[in-house]
Amino acid sequence: MTLIKPKKTDVLRAIAKAKGIYAEANDLQMQFSRKQNDLKKSISYVKEETIREAFGNTAIENFANAYPGIKLSTLQRNGITNVHQLQQRITDARGIDGIGDRTEDVIQHSLSNYKNELAKSLSIRFDVERKDPSHTKLLQSVYPIDKEKGISEEAFAISQYFNEYIDDKIRVVNPKWSWMLEWFFKSADKKAVFAVDLELIQSFNQKYEELTKQLRKELSEIQTFSEEEIWDDFKNNAARYYAVLEPYFSIGLEKNHPAHSLSAEIIEKIENTELMVEKLKVKLRGWQDFGAKYAIVQKKVLIGDEMGLGKTIEAIAVMAHLAYGGQNAFIVVCPASIVINWMREIEKHSELKPFLVHGPSREHAFNQWQVEGGVAITTYETIQRLKHENLDKIDLLVVDEAHYVKNPDAKRSQTIYSLTERSDNVLYLTGTPLENRLAEMVNLVGKLQPDITREMENSVQYIGSNIFKERIAPVYLRRNKEDVLTELPELTQVEEWLSFGQEEGQIYREAVRNGEFMLMRRAGWQGITKKKSPKLNRLIEICEEAASNGKKVIVFSFFKSVINTICTELGEKTLTPITGAVSSAQRQEILDTFKSSEQKHVLVSQIQAGGVGLNIQSASIVIFCEPQIKPTLETQAIARAYRMGQTQKVFVYRLLTENSIDERMMEMLDTKQQVFDDYAKDSYITDHTAAAKDISEKSMVKKIVDMERERLQVEAV
Repeated sequence: MTLIKPKKTDVLRAIAKAKGIYAEANDLQMQFSRKQNDLKKSISYVKEETIREAFGNTAIENFANAYPGIKLSTLQRNGITNVHQLQQRITDARGIDGIGDRTEDVIQHSLSNYKNELAKSLSIRFDVERKDPSHTKLLQSVYPIDKEKGISEEAFAISQYFNEYIDDKIRVVNPKWSWMLEWFFKSADKKAVFAVDLELIQSFNQKYEELTKQLRKELSEIQTFSEEEIWDDFKNNAARYYAVLEPYFSIGLEKNHPAHSLSAEIIEKIENTELMVEKLKVKLRGWQDFGAKYAIVQKKVLIGDEMGLGKTIEAIAVMAHLAYGGQNAFIVVCPASIVINWMREIEKHSELKPFLVHGPSREHAFNQWQVEGGVAITTYETIQRLKHENLDKIDLLVVDEAHYVKNPDAKRSQTIYSLTERSDNVLYLTGTPLENRLAEMVNLVGKLQPDITREMENSVQYIGSNIFKERIAPVYLRRNKEDVLTELPELTQVEEWLSFGQEEGQIYREAVRNGEFMLMRRAGWQGITKKKSPKLNRLIEICEEAASNGKKVIVFSFFKSVINTICTELGEKTLTPITGAVSSAQRQEILDTFKSSEQKHVLVSQIQAGGVGLNIQSASIVIFCEPQIKPTLETQAIARAYRMGQTQKVFVYRLLTENSIDERMMEMLDTKQQVFDDYAKDSYITDHTAAAKDISEKSMVKKIVDMERERLQVEAV
């Protein structure tokens, strides 16, 4: 074979182009590096500013008590009242009267230690109302980091390829003064190598020239936000900003935090697990990364993170990790009200393909999923009708709102238990692992890892102890908002006690006489109009005040009649209410309109329908029209607004009627919440204890009605 000598100009052009691509890729990385340095400078400034503020807020008495060897009386005689003043005076050339060199050294050392301790635990919270200038600059530094990171990574891959495969080839084919002579004297093998090397360079140019141009174009299109624009973007994407900043601040939960109650062995396994995120489009927070790896390591688990911490993202991260390894048969079972939300979250945050296995086309979608693989999203009702018995394998089963299957005798529970046994990995998700019966949590855990519950059946002595928490740790993981979301704004809960309207009082008295529990609960709304119903009047006042301040409101009630009364009074200010009759697609349309509309600032919802599984961070005011039978209903409803990504202070208003059933129910709810706090937050409890602590709805209703009859001195009809 005769090899034709290439033109020197063609070789030079190919080399120049390759070097140009390499230089462009390096420059793209350098730009990202400069943005990272800008971010670090902004972070450093904010930290120093925060520490200065902390110094100013630390009384000199407290500082002197914490660091022995500091003469408090001497400092006070010099007019020093806080640590900031001490720092200023100690660095002043004049010094402090009565403080010698040795004591000055002690003070300097103590100040340094205090500063280091503050720096370790330093958190950050962005106030969207105050809009601190240093925080504005920090947000402006964060924004391009997340956008440019992907560009930098692709540019790095180009540079790496050049260094590994192209650089040496350029030295081989680079023309010299004896270009013609060398060509003729080279052997055929050397000529062949030359040709192959040149072809590799040209292939590199062809592959990466357009890519570097595209990366440069993407970089140029990244916006530079003004102060107002950056805060608007933060309001809509707060979780992304905090995810970027988490490594630099004390945001999130440390792996060895007591809330984990995990053994050193499990933590070591989790640390040694690399989470594959190539198929993810979202940056995980630290506790989400930990939770996903926990699920991967332990195989079948219950994650009971408090609502609003992003359990859906954790589940998607587990799927993405398994998909990276070639597994692709994933099933999500959830309430019908949130199937659309699951579809959207998977499409938004991953490269996985979701299939909506619900509605008229469920069989077709289910069959298509079995052929193509991906995520089958279905409901508790639909899964019972599907022919899933013949499935070859289920790589991951996700059961969202898993407390729906707490009753072992229910058909839907039995269907989920069967799928659980046949699945390689299982992830039960619930923010409320038990509500009224403590034994229900034992049942859920037992379906995931039966050996654990068998070992503990007779371990009553372990209840409430650290040993108990350690025993349950391999299957149950829970983190609370106060442990994790240190950046969340303030949550204020207000009880608004009102009187009955004249007609309402009479209606209530008759309802008590007749033992009509549900009418007793909604009697405070029977006035129908603002003049006749103090509750309705106060609700309208809150909504009007919210509108004047540009705030959005969610109103929750158990009763459709109450919802209709409220919607009639609000008129054009609200949307179609969310009730059980609204389809999941309609529900999502209502939420989208609520988020974007400036006129429709009130969303009214039946608490059973809108209080679960939805993200409504655009609202910052929550109103409960009456107390609920289960405390978890209210907790879930509040978590629709008070969750990761919320940037505004959240106010919760409970509209309550004095001298009524509302007082009795609030007392009962406090008792139920205490049971949950004592047990469900930390551990599983045996049937023995559950029986002792059980508070059933029937007994609660009877007790309340009897108490009200006695108070009002009325006889039962």
